[in-house]
Amino acid sequence: MVGDDNVISEGRKALARIREGEKLSFQDWCAVGCACRIGRREAMTLAKVNSPKGTAYSLRMNGWLAEHGLGDISRMDQFWSVQMADNAEAIAAWRDALPDAKRCRFTTPHGIVSGWQRSLQCPSPKLRNTVQRPRAAWKAKGAPIGIPGEMIRRAALAMREEWSNDVFVLARVALQAAFRTEIDVIELLPKHGCRGNRGQGKIGISHVA
Repeated sequence: MVGDDNVISEGRKALARIREGEKLSFQDWCAVGCACRIGRREAMTLAKVNSPKGTAYSLRMNGWLAEHGLGDISRMDQFWSVQMADNAEAIAAWRDALPDAKRCRFTTPHGIVSGWQRSLQCPSPKLRNTVQRPRAAWKAKGAPIGIPGEMIRRAALAMREEWSNDVFVLARVALQAAFRTEIDVIELLPKHGCRGNRGQGKIGISHVA
């Protein structure tokens, strides 16, 4: 069985390769996640908490990362790389089944885990009915764009992990988590009617069932 020291060492080397600008590697991010998972466990023990959150936990986790040469990893990458490590076998099987061109689109821990999670989800009957009955026409002014519950969930998780009192920081991480690429934005736009004023509608948050 591989000891914690070896796991941490491999994670540190993997993060160095990522930071040096080498091609992003699924295996490297998993190694980073395995190291962070050890740090999370130790920080929770020292902070005497049952979940990886709170000021006491954050202080001890930051200290552990700095002590083991992982201090420059963001909280978002910590969280999502651990998710990758926890589900490495299932995510690897999903990635292996993707065409090469599509697999190359998923490079960050957040993108990889989110892509895998989406592959597990099936459209609800309500969503299928909405697709079958499109709007009769697109109104250029004032038409709301509903935000799916999955985007809201990603934004909420990002804000919870950031633990900042700065609302601008929270807004940034929430938007980055909700809208990861141009594809996420394009998917929100109506599929029918006027092209010239697509971006002028206000955004409305759909209710999560």
